[in-house]
Amino acid sequence: MKKSDLEKMLFKLARSTCNYKDEETQSCIKAILSSDIDQMYKDLIIASYKSDKKPMQIVTDFDERTESKIEVTPFKVACGKDIPIFTIKDMRDLIQFVGYCKYTNADGYNVYMRGQTDLYNGKMIPSLYRGQKNLTLTGLNFRKRLNQSINKLDILKNYDKRIVEPMIQHYGIKTTNIDLVDNVWVALWFGLHTAKSVISGGRENLYYSNSNEEYAYLILMATDALSEKTKGIYEGERTRLVDLRKAVPSYFVRTHAQHALMLKKKEKNIDFMTDEDVDYSDLIVGIARIPVKIGLDWIGNNKLLSVGSLFPSAFFDYGYRKMMDQYPLYDKSCSLNWGTIQVIND
Repeated sequence: MKKSDLEKMLFKLARSTCNYKDEETQSCIKAILSSDIDQMYKDLIIASYKSDKKPMQIVTDFDERTESKIEVTPFKVACGKDIPIFTIKDMRDLIQFVGYCKYTNADGYNVYMRGQTDLYNGKMIPSLYRGQKNLTLTGLNFRKRLNQSINKLDILKNYDKRIVEPMIQHYGIKTTNIDLVDNVWVALWFGLHTAKSVISGGRENLYYSNSNEEYAYLILMATDALSEKTKGIYEGERTRLVDLRKAVPSYFVRTHAQHALMLKKKEKNIDFMTDEDVDYSDLIVGIARIPVKIGLDWIGNNKLLSVGSLFPSAFFDYGYRKMMDQYPLYDKSCSLNWGTIQVIND
């Protein structure tokens, strides 16, 4: 049989069975897709898959779901989607808004939060790529540094690489992940506070104070990472989510204090990174803004929502202490580009 005839036969077989759910059939199709048959046939097979997953549901009608008068402001995020901004002035409406975003996306997605003082023109870019022009080279250099860190630092050696990246970001290193939390009040705290920083002694020193902006923003983001393959690591077709409360020991206290999660989009081709690969705005399903004065009144002087509680010092946070001891110090330029294990003050 000619190779071309064999390819055509394999193509017809795979295309006619690709939506069968049994593992044996799917394993055979994966083998065909990884073989050297013509790429045209591979593309046609992939196109034949039927997705039974519902699309993410952007919240557009929350103003109709509450008795309060909710101001709605049109807004377009960087990926081109229209996502209205809801101005919320009652804490019960904020709780309902978060619940509504989660509930409407519950069939196929989990929804988590992040607080911001600005919407940054609708962009949602991981810290590593912000301001970078050569995304591919930036990613390559980062992976090299990550591997070196894992090989050299005792505190990181025993962890899955998929956990190490989120863990070091949570203490100040710039990575390819987006920070999320699973607590509305922690998310709001970050939206209500501004961080100012200086590089001193090879470390970034952060100072948190009340925001001077008019609004705090709560961004709701959806992930298809629902399957827990390893403790605390959830995989989806498009994204990976790491729940640091499960993935790392409790002596990394900051991760637990903040109800911390890290979200990563799966790159299509790490050897050719595009703006689309590093923009996470297509995962946003809801945006709320809260007047800063009102938000600060809600939080008050609660010690559970303070710098000392959300960023426990190295005296209490053993993981943080070891990261401070072991993670290398760089010059100011490198520290600005790559991040450092931070020192937090209030």
